[in-house]
Amino acid sequence: MLQDNDVQMLNALGLTLLEAKVYLALTKAGKATIATISKTSKVARPDVYRTLAKLQEKGFAEKIIVFPTEFKPCPMKQCLLTLIENKRKNLREAQEKVTAILWNLTRARFEKNNSNTLQEDESRFSLLPEQTAVKRKERTLSNVRKSFDVVTTLENSHSIMFIDTEGIAEALQRGVKIRVIIDKPDEEKLLSDITKHLEKYPTFKIRHLPNAPKALMSIYDKKEVRVCTCTHPMLKKCPTLWTNNPCLLSILQDYFEIKWLTAMESNL
Repeated sequence: MLQDNDVQMLNALGLTLLEAKVYLALTKAGKATIATISKTSKVARPDVYRTLAKLQEKGFAEKIIVFPTEFKPCPMKQCLLTLIENKRKNLREAQEKVTAILWNLTRARFEKNNSNTLQEDESRFSLLPEQTAVKRKERTLSNVRKSFDVVTTLENSHSIMFIDTEGIAEALQRGVKIRVIIDKPDEEKLLSDITKHLEKYPTFKIRHLPNAPKALMSIYDKKEVRVCTCTHPMLKKCPTLWTNNPCLLSILQDYFEIKWLTAMESNL
């Protein structure tokens, strides 16, 4: 029987659920026919055929020319290293895009003659002091209607997850979809005490990273984003970058989605 944790891990690293189930079934058998793979993975034979073709294209499975036809998997270690490297490549590309966007935005602002008079429909950028940022976080959360995505750490005492749990609960009651990425605590009860009253809402999801993330941010309705500008969240007087720039928002939303896929689901 396949372990759900193993299937979820491979899914988070980039395989589809069907690919993960078929690959794990093949790995368990060492080599197997379509019928055996279908029985072990509990995937219908037509889907097994299609999925094996995709795994072969990715180099994760090989066909053995015998009768009946058998398949064998590539070594698990090789498969994991390939998937992890693909994730790293995606993250590097996202970081390069962020760097390019920020450079172009900075250059454009210097070249603009009338930079002091922005039109209402133009993108805006603000560097907010700590206290102002906290107040604006609370005010903006009350206006959220669809989604709220957060990347934070247990050490970030300024995170809205810790300073405005009532506002979070009110947003969930309005049907707002809230996703939180946070580092896994040494003691699971620590985070459970904070989130247990939120997890009763079906639109609240939380996932864990093995280590504290460096980039901390909050994305409101995919229209506004706040990014912590300090490398350590406990630093005093740490300003927050606020923007509604669609290009930067798109990059940061992509970054969040990649982190969400690599994070593990909460067992709290």
